[in-house]
Amino acid sequence: MHWRPSLEALRRDEVAFERTRLAAFLQPTYSYLSVIELGTYELTEHAGAMLDRRGLKREDAGYEEALRTEMERMARPRLYPGVPPRRYMSFYPMSKRRGEQVNWFDLPAGERAELMRGHGTIGRKYAGQVTQVISGSVGLDDWSGE
Repeated sequence: MHWRPSLEALRRDEVAFERTRLAAFLQPTYSYLSVIELGTYELTEHAGAMLDRRGLKREDAGYEEALRTEMERMARPRLYPGVPPRRYMSFYPMSKRRGEQVNWFDLPAGERAELMRGHGTIGRKYAGQVTQVISGSVGLDDWSGE
């Protein structure tokens, strides 16, 4: 698994690896490319709560800039995670499209946010034990979650 900030950086590393002696003994059997996503359902709410704790109010001068800065601070570790020093790694593919009748994207934004809030509440029980990295792809490589 390789995390890089751009496709060019990923390709440079792939080419560099192909030039090693080890590469002659390996045969790629599968490749999958995805992009790390930032879930924004609660980001604005959490950043606003942080500003509230600091005593900043929405009507204060500079609030919008402070909110944007706080959101960027909170988003950075999600967008550019380090590879966790864990013994095990698990992946699970998830398609938000469930056939023709049930489609996540047809739900109102508020309902989706509520479902994600519940999902996050469960996940926080495992804070420090599990590192979550959310990535998504559409039409890259040859795997489909359908």
